[in-house]
Amino acid sequence: MTPLDRSKMTIMITGAGLSTRMRPLTDNIHKIMLPIAPGLPMLEHTLNLMKQQGFKNFVVNTHYLPHTITDYFGDGKKFGLNIAYSHESGEPLEVGGGLKKAAHLLSDPFMLIYGDHLHFLDFDPFFELYEKSGGAGVIALSDQGNPLEGEVAEFNKDSYRIIRWYTRPHNIKKVSDTHLRNAGFYILSKSILDHIPANKKVSLDKEIMSGIIESGVPLYGLKIEDPFIDIGTPERYEYAKKWYQEQLGKE
Repeated sequence: MTPLDRSKMTIMITGAGLSTRMRPLTDNIHKIMLPIAPGLPMLEHTLNLMKQQGFKNFVVNTHYLPHTITDYFGDGKKFGLNIAYSHESGEPLEVGGGLKKAAHLLSDPFMLIYGDHLHFLDFDPFFELYEKSGGAGVIALSDQGNPLEGEVAEFNKDSYRIIRWYTRPHNIKKVSDTHLRNAGFYILSKSILDHIPANKKVSLDKEIMSGIIESGVPLYGLKIEDPFIDIGTPERYEYAKKWYQEQLGKE
């Protein structure tokens, strides 16, 4: 396999959620634009982090208060990046439907990152596994958090291939060396989009992934050791701001 050129890859960052659990903080701004430090929206941190790792092409899907994102970043040029937008009018399409709608803007392969995840991850190990495996994707897995609150991947700890995908509700209460929670970071072949119906609201994790794996498509999982925070509530956001400063102090 030809080594991946990160400068030509596209990263899709989710930004179409309604931010309902974050209100009233998000009454006038999308949650991925909330400042994680003074003058620094969370999305800008993510873009800066990925730029440092060689990426410059991004797609952000939008729906709720899209101008709070687009007015700030524009086409990305002033940040040294290329940013395109995939706006979802009407009902938001969730992650799966959003990916399908934005297909024409994505590279092959592409990356998918949830916009409300705060992290300092190094993606080198994931690209190494993607290139080595020759599969259709690599998904970041984690032993952080309550497994009952997310999807769980069962995988072969020697080959890293995902064997089964457990969608909520499931009864896996503890993680193990073969059962880990989905962390929400992906490197995916564009062929994955063939499994997603067009013009339909559909969840990638809850409705699509299990069928893909059961059909025999080779997907691999890699455990991340570094922490990350899913900023889904005002309480988590307040904690994340403190955590962010702690991480900066470690550098």
